[in-house]
Amino acid sequence: MMNKSAKTLVCFILFQLLAFAAMTQEDTSRYIKWSPDRAIVWSDFKGSPDSINFSGAFIVKGIFYTCIPLENGECKWLLYAYVNPKESCVNFRSDLLLMHERIHFDICEYFARIYRKRIKQYLDTAEMVDCDILNSLVDKMWDEEKSMQEQYDKETNHSRDEVKQEEWTQKVRKWLEELKEYAEPVSE
Repeated sequence: MMNKSAKTLVCFILFQLLAFAAMTQEDTSRYIKWSPDRAIVWSDFKGSPDSINFSGAFIVKGIFYTCIPLENGECKWLLYAYVNPKESCVNFRSDLLLMHERIHFDICEYFARIYRKRIKQYLDTAEMVDCDILNSLVDKMWDEEKSMQEQYDKETNHSRDEVKQEEWTQKVRKWLEELKEYAEPVSE
């Protein structure tokens, strides 16, 4: 027979795991999670181009992250790259422009893998897991991703420089391959 504190601990852990499971089952019709089997297509750009002053296309992407501390000192975490179709929009379509927007999403996934790698490195060395430390690790990396996205647009001239566009496409694919062991969005 379990005492009251043991029952409370078991209930707390079960609640945490159920909450984590619910987060991993997030409404996939709202966001498109990055997948090697699912490339972004023009029909994924559902936003209104009238709402944003731009030419070409604009993909709204990001990285979702959460950490749930467990009573035993461990944690469960979830981190994935996504696109928000309702905010992504297009004024005109071309194959090259679509590839450019796909690489923006791939860069986002590349950074998600870097984040996962750093989180796992922290977890491998930490005696006690602190979600605040994990959160600060992720927070520090947002600027890195933003900087690379800006560099990508500048060097490719927003897809207009086909040679640079191909260079970036190959470079990002190589980076994703190098970090393929960090492709899983959920902690073990």
